[in-house]
Amino acid sequence: MRWEVSSFLWNHGSFVEAARVKPLGRDEPGDWWVERLHPDLTPAQRDRVQRRWHLASQLTASAWPMLVDAGDDGERPWVVVEASSHRADGTFPYADPVQGLREVRSVAQAMADAEQVLLAACTRPALAVRPWLLSRTTSGRLMLQLAALDQELDAGFPCPSALALYTPEEYLGHPATARTNAFVLGWLLCLALTGRSPYDTPPGLDGQALRDGLRPLVLGGRVRALGLPESLRSAEVLIRRSLGPVPGSRPTSAAAFAEALSTIAPSPLPRSRVMPLVPLDEPPGDVATEALPPKVEHGVLQRPDESETWLSLARALEEARPGSVRSAFILAQAALEAGVEGERKLRAEAEVQRALSTPGILPLLDGERLELQWRSGYVRALAVAPERAPEGGEDKVLSLVGLLQHPSLRFVRDLVLKGPRAHAQAWVEAIARQPLPVLRSVSVEQVPESDPWALDVAYKSPRFTWRWGKAASSGSGLFRRLFSKG
Repeated sequence: MRWEVSSFLWNHGSFVEAARVKPLGRDEPGDWWVERLHPDLTPAQRDRVQRRWHLASQLTASAWPMLVDAGDDGERPWVVVEASSHRADGTFPYADPVQGLREVRSVAQAMADAEQVLLAACTRPALAVRPWLLSRTTSGRLMLQLAALDQELDAGFPCPSALALYTPEEYLGHPATARTNAFVLGWLLCLALTGRSPYDTPPGLDGQALRDGLRPLVLGGRVRALGLPESLRSAEVLIRRSLGPVPGSRPTSAAAFAEALSTIAPSPLPRSRVMPLVPLDEPPGDVATEALPPKVEHGVLQRPDESETWLSLARALEEARPGSVRSAFILAQAALEAGVEGERKLRAEAEVQRALSTPGILPLLDGERLELQWRSGYVRALAVAPERAPEGGEDKVLSLVGLLQHPSLRFVRDLVLKGPRAHAQAWVEAIARQPLPVLRSVSVEQVPESDPWALDVAYKSPRFTWRWGKAASSGSGLFRRLFSKG
């Protein structure tokens, strides 16, 4: 009742019903809309939208819309946020390059703002920023939409081919990270200064054909000649660096990109007004999306067999996410490994069973049978076999690469492949794309050591201990040795 609906809006792809509103009984400057949960959402979709709102309630950078009110209409929560006047299509390139630099720097600082919030919540700090999620207020300020706070892309609106943005991580099936955010910013900076995609693609392509046409250019790092004047050479260097196909060659995050741009661009555009933030409760987190604080993860990777590193991880997760299921799982597993008895043992066993029944804590992959061996709450040895005839091709490998991103599988030390050669080839290719940090040995049971493929794999990947055929099956005591006190 604090707002009056003035006109309805279509908000495609964001799981909400939206309407333009104006405040009742007061003269509030600016344009505002109300977002209300769509009535037919699944619980996961409801949590996804409410997570956006929670993040928006903590962000202050000028390129994020301000969230100024919230409420609950029966079973349908709603928020009032700053409204965009129109989409950003047609705004690239800027007539004044300085204006373009300032706009992109504002977007970079907004993304850096969100990265800090996500890192504090032990969540991988990648944002779903695409050109179609940019819009402008009636005052002309470039602004990100709340859908950009998702790690998973919404469907979005159809857009010109110049705005069709695909990252190397998308093509390879790797998880988006803060370095992916830097890639997106490099693309946006190129659009702002040239009005075109960084890549020369054949005209007339659309949909899947455009995606396939861009793949070799994006993964090959073949950025076109940008034709920027001498005064913008430093901006071109930043664009090419940010669009590197190898993540390690890019700026480490949106914050690093904004810092690099600060030497080129003038100060970002200030927010025209500041309103108090509306605090919102955080929805339940998905245990499968938990990411470790970088310093803690580095410590565990350096000493994966020391119990103290796992306890540090559990404390960090609990501090960032009170009630974290994975934190409780680690503590319970550590207690059982320490040999507690009596009532403490019963409580720890009950906590382990509760955690294992929580959706998302177990890695799942359709068509694969996974045998997991746990230590301190994370998988340390993994045996896999196909439940049906192994599927080949790119989709199979991408599915495996996606599985390897599960938090529990980050610390797999021994991998046993029980399927035929086609099954083993898919897994080996997946490991080559996304190596597990502490993986030491790979056993391939149905491929003999004399197979030419086995010789080629062992030659190309000497960092692993390879076991083939019967020699692989003979290590029946592998798991017992792995988890023995010695």
